[in-house]
This record gives sequence, C-alpha cells and structure tokens, in this order.
Amino acid sequence: MSTNPEADGIESRVIEFLENAIASTNESEKVSFLNKAQELVIHNDILDNFLDEILGFQNDKFSEVRKFVAGFIEATCRKDPDFFPKIIVNLSLMLADEVPNVLKRVIQALTQLYKIFLPWIATAKVNEEAESTGFVWNQIKNQVFSLIDLTENDGVRTQCVKFIEMVIICQTRADNFSKETDFSLDQIVNVDKKLIDIDALEDEAKQLFEQLINFQS
Repeated sequence: MSTNPEADGIESRVIEFLENAIASTNESEKVSFLNKAQELVIHNDILDNFLDEILGFQNDKFSEVRKFVAGFIEATCRKDPDFFPKIIVNLSLMLADEVPNVLKRVIQALTQLYKIFLPWIATAKVNEEAESTGFVWNQIKNQVFSLIDLTENDGVRTQCVKFIEMVIICQTRADNFSKETDFSLDQIVNVDKKLIDIDALEDEAKQLFEQLINFQS
C-alpha cells in the first residue's frame, strides 16, 4: 500500500473485487468483478501492482473469464506497450485454448496488438528481454498461420485471416491506398537487426499475401 489514503482506498477496492472474483462460482458475476478491477487498475496506473493476480485467471474453468483475460492483456498493452515482455507468453499459451470463442478473442487481441508491438520493438533497447519478446511474437505468428489450416471452426479461421491481413499491412511499405492510421514499414528507421529485419518482414508479407490469395480462391 502507498502513503496516499486515496490510493490505498483504490487498491483496497481492487483487492476486494479480485477476492470476490476468486470466490464466485457464477460465470457472469466473476467477469463483472474482474471488469470492475480492470477499470480501477488501468485508469489509476496501478497495473504493476495487480498484473500477476489478474493474469492468474487465464486458467479459470469459465470460458468468459478466459476471454476477459485476453481483453485485459490487450487493454494493458494499449495503455503501456512496455508490458509486452511481461504478458506476451500468456497470450501465446492462450492460443492452445480448446474453446473456439476464447481462441477467437485471443486472436482478436493479437491482431490489434501487432500494430502496437512493431513500433514498440522498433524503438526498444536491444537487450535479452526485447529479443525474447520478439522471438515469442514470431512463434505466435507461426501458430496463427498454422491455425488457418488446422482449425475446423469457421469463426477461428476468419480471425486468423484478419490477423494475417494485419501482419501484411504492418509489414508492407505505405502506398496510395494506405490509411494514415495504418502502421507501415516506412515508420521503422535505424532499427537494430537483432530486433527487426525489415527486409525479412517485407518478404514475409509478400509470401503471406500470395498464400492468402490462394486460400481465399
């Protein structure tokens, strides 16, 4: 706890919500408690204090709770991309979830986070943590690429296609059809090849585009 009474009060409420979520045997009630905890944690910049406790729910028996965790990870990295090294393994493990609706939510989170990850890794300090994070992201990409052929669920397959489309956009140079809000390779300059190989990313995007055309035809 801090020496600030207001901050102490907020943290106490978060602890109460998390304890209630742990004790609850009702799926929607448990998610409600977790959403309340997330709102306080993110808006009051106390993610570091409760990150592990909330991530612990990723193995919950309720699928809606696991979907919440995927959304929480997305919200966390949107708030502060420096959390990528701390949470990326969690998302990677969640790709093994056997419930299609959970898997779809995980891939949705990955799709939105990839355009945040690339600018982050492009400006990250070269160290073991950054290299490890980049390695896990490459594993995740390959997992999703494989899922498009392995899954029998149309919804999961659709999310895989959307993820691949995002990867192609992010790993391609801007052209006349690019949106101003799109991230592109042009925005990466003077990056260490230990973290990003721009030529390799561009080649991968071209190969993925061809594979996507073949898949959709």
